[in-house]
Amino acid sequence: MAYTANFPFDPSELPAWLLFEYRLTARRTEVRAGYHSTVVFIDTPEDRFVLKCVKQTVQVEQDIATRAALADRLISCGLPVPRLIPACSQAPVVLVAGFALSLWTFLHGDLFTPGTRDQILAAGSTLARFHLASKNGCVEERDESTPYRGRLKSQIDQSLSLLHQRGGEARALSKSIGMLTTDGSPDGEAARPIWTHMDYRAQNLLYAGNSVAAILDLDDAKVAPRIADLAYALAFFQAVIAPGPLDESEMALFLKSYHQVYPLGAQEIVSIPGWLGLALAKGLTLWGRILFLDQVNSQAGAWIEAYLPLLKKVDRLGDNLQSCLTA
Repeated sequence: MAYTANFPFDPSELPAWLLFEYRLTARRTEVRAGYHSTVVFIDTPEDRFVLKCVKQTVQVEQDIATRAALADRLISCGLPVPRLIPACSQAPVVLVAGFALSLWTFLHGDLFTPGTRDQILAAGSTLARFHLASKNGCVEERDESTPYRGRLKSQIDQSLSLLHQRGGEARALSKSIGMLTTDGSPDGEAARPIWTHMDYRAQNLLYAGNSVAAILDLDDAKVAPRIADLAYALAFFQAVIAPGPLDESEMALFLKSYHQVYPLGAQEIVSIPGWLGLALAKGLTLWGRILFLDQVNSQAGAWIEAYLPLLKKVDRLGDNLQSCLTA
C-alpha cells in the first residue's frame, strides 16, 4: 500500500507538454506520489525543476499564487525557498483535466542527518527567520472568521470521530489521542497571526554542511500563531526520516535556537504545553487517516507506533520545554 500518483496525462506525454507550456526541453522526468500532491522532477540540459500537481479546487489558483508571493517575500529576506516559474502565458498555474500544475525552481542540498546537533540548531534559527520575514511583510490570505486554533480543533475532532467509527485499531488510536489535554491557552493566539510553514520538518529541509540550504513545500503554509508552527516542528521534526522523534534535549536545543533569533513572548511561552498537545493530536490524526481511512500508505502504522509514547509524557515534556526558556 503506497501513495498513488494523481496526474492528468501519461508521463510519456509530459516532455511535449513541458515544451509547449514552459519551453522546457525535458531530458529526464521522475514522478513521485505523495498524500496531497504528485511531484515530478524534471532534468533539462540547463537545470532541474519541480512540477507540482494537485487536484483542482475553487481556491487552488489563488492559493498557489499566494504561496508564490510568500516565497518571493522569503527569498527577498535571504531565505532559501523555491520560486514559482510562470508558464509561457504568464499564468502561475496551468489547469489540465481537473488538476492544477505549477512549476518551481529546484534547490540543491543534502538530507538531514539525525543526531547532528548543529543541524538542529540551524533548523530552529531558520524557522525563526522564516517567521520574522513573514511578520515584517506578510502577504494577504483570504479571511478566516474562526481563529486557527478553533479550526484545528474542529479538524482534529472530525478525524477522531471518523477513526472511532472505523473500529478496531483506528478506534483505539482515536481514544488515545482523545485523552490528550488540548485546550491550550487562549493567550497563545494573543500575538498577531503571521504566515507559518505548518510542515516544518527535516523531510522538507536540505542542508549544506550544517546550514539550511533549502526550505521546501509551502503547500501547507497558512496564517496562524507562530507558536503552533513551532510546536509542530518540535514534535515532528524527524517524522518519516528517522525511527522516532527528537529527544527532549534536542527539542530544547531547537527551541532555544529559535528563541535566540526571534524571542517568544511570556504568553507564548506559557502556551507551549497546550500547543504541543495540539500538534501531536494533529500529526497522529493525519497518520490515522492515511492508514485507516484513506488506506494509502501502510508505513503510517510504524510512524504512529514511534510517536504514540509522546502522548503519555506530553504534559511533562511541554512543561520542561517551557522551563528551558525561563530558568
